[in-house]
Amino acid sequence: MHWTPSRVEGLDGVSAAAIHTNRLELTVTNTTVVYHFADFARWPSPQVLWRALDVFGFRPHRPTVGERDWFHTPSDRFFRFYTRPEITVYCEAEHEDVDYRETLFFQINQTILAGGFDTFDLG
Repeated sequence: MHWTPSRVEGLDGVSAAAIHTNRLELTVTNTTVVYHFADFARWPSPQVLWRALDVFGFRPHRPTVGERDWFHTPSDRFFRFYTRPEITVYCEAEHEDVDYRETLFFQINQTILAGGFDTFDLG
């Protein structure tokens, strides 16, 4: 899923964003910067155990890759990822009367969940 964010904090010059089940991709000056969720996810304790089990496909808990906030106008809805530095990617403007399941915000969240990761709801 690709979109043009209304703005991005934590990384300058971002012109496009893409979310996949296992990574975030940001286009910066015709270069794609890739952040793999497994590299910055917050795993439950003990982290070493859960990361090792994940290698073998065992993941009973979804590691958290960031935070999300829905309770704003469409262009101010965001996902803040636990990258270093943290990167906050805002959604693009949508009509406010769009059904929630049709929003970009919902689609981004569903893509992250489909990959076995999660985000913390700030709302």
